[in-house]
Amino acid sequence: MNSYRITKYNPSNRDEYNVYSSDEWTAISDVGEEFSGVVFKLEEYLRVEELYVAAIIEMMECVGIKGLMVADLERYYETPRITSHHQIYTEQMVQLYHTVSENQFVSGQVLRDLCKLILRELMGFRLIFEDKMFVHFGYDYYMYIGVNNVCKDAIDSIQASGLFIEECESPYYQEDND
Repeated sequence: MNSYRITKYNPSNRDEYNVYSSDEWTAISDVGEEFSGVVFKLEEYLRVEELYVAAIIEMMECVGIKGLMVADLERYYETPRITSHHQIYTEQMVQLYHTVSENQFVSGQVLRDLCKLILRELMGFRLIFEDKMFVHFGYDYYMYIGVNNVCKDAIDSIQASGLFIEECESPYYQEDND
């Protein structure tokens, strides 16, 4: 399995201990805060969020799959914590929060919305497809993808989008469950 860390974080800003040293946003809750003299806006959050979702789709296309299975599902709140950014949640997203289930196969817009819910820190889960692909989401906007193919075109496309992709094992990988 080829495993990658895909993030918005430039690896050149890591020190010799792999600690990221630049002052950057790490969550949707940072919208409105100032980083390096610039106010972090919702539009920028949504732009980057979409890049993460597109990266997942690129890798799925590379391995030839249409969807992924939800594993280790956790809901962090009884109802979604939709606060000051309520306008970015569709009715379908709110319903999905309540109805998605363990071992459910998701694809298309459902997959896209589910990834947005986890990136917005409302849920936790892994996405898997047999021994072909996995997607894990970590703290502070880290994402890990593993694929059973060499996906050079997808990697190039992800990098061209402005995200950074590094070979890296997922700290959330559980071989016995994948």
